[in-house]
Amino acid sequence: YTTLFRSGRSLYEFIHPEDVERVRRAHSTVVVHPLIQTETYRIRRRSNDYAWFESVSRIILEPVNNSGVYISSASRDVTGRMEAARALRESEERYRRFFEDDLTGVVTSTPSGTILTCNPAFVRIFGFSSVDAALASNMERLYITPRARELTLRQLRTKAKLEYVETEMRRVDGQPGYVIENIIGTFDQQGELTEIKTYIFDNTERVALESQLRQAQKMENLGTLAGGIAHDFNNILGILAIHAEILGRSSLSREKLENSVGAISQTVKRGKALVRQLLTFARKTDILFE
Repeated sequence: YTTLFRSGRSLYEFIHPEDVERVRRAHSTVVVHPLIQTETYRIRRRSNDYAWFESVSRIILEPVNNSGVYISSASRDVTGRMEAARALRESEERYRRFFEDDLTGVVTSTPSGTILTCNPAFVRIFGFSSVDAALASNMERLYITPRARELTLRQLRTKAKLEYVETEMRRVDGQPGYVIENIIGTFDQQGELTEIKTYIFDNTERVALESQLRQAQKMENLGTLAGGIAHDFNNILGILAIHAEILGRSSLSREKLENSVGAISQTVKRGKALVRQLLTFARKTDILFE
């Protein structure tokens, strides 16, 4: 602070306004309790920006005849350390907000399924009553079958990381839930899977909307099919009606009789083929939309 003292200006003029009061209190503490006092604060540089300094202060001259007290401060520039600490705090805060408030469920678990940590989004997605309730549960119960869980673990052990895995799972109330998972494995030096971190996006709403769309398409297809069937059956019934009328006449030649019987036989075959098409369509839609 040689330059400050030579200029006759107070050190407090150069300290950041937010830190002045704290430094004054520190210096007052040194006066009342003559102990070494360490304080970190910002000082304005010639370029008018602020640098962080860490100062260790102590009294070097006791007051005589109220002439004042002299305080010696040894300081060092700790701007790099303070900026790094600030960046780390901001990073931790961003992660905390992501972990606690994000729509993505985050869960850390063991290969046996024990849940180590989870965020509120995970709790909401699977319908747990609280974070504690989720921690008391097990990942295995959230999969539709033990085999589905084992298949996921087998793939993770092989690939170490699974991305964009669409999975049907089970909420705690037994209802199905559809999610998209990004899964990252942690392995020990022997290559054994020790921990699993999973990021889960709730995909249930999209799956439900897709199901509604398919159902609407199914109904449209059924409507189109019903119109076509009505038209074909109308033709079949028309042919049968005509030949039934012909057969009702008593003065038919054998040739006309045989023609009508043949036409009726062909029409019946058309009816059977139409029924087969209808049954085939019904089976396909059952498979597609079950």
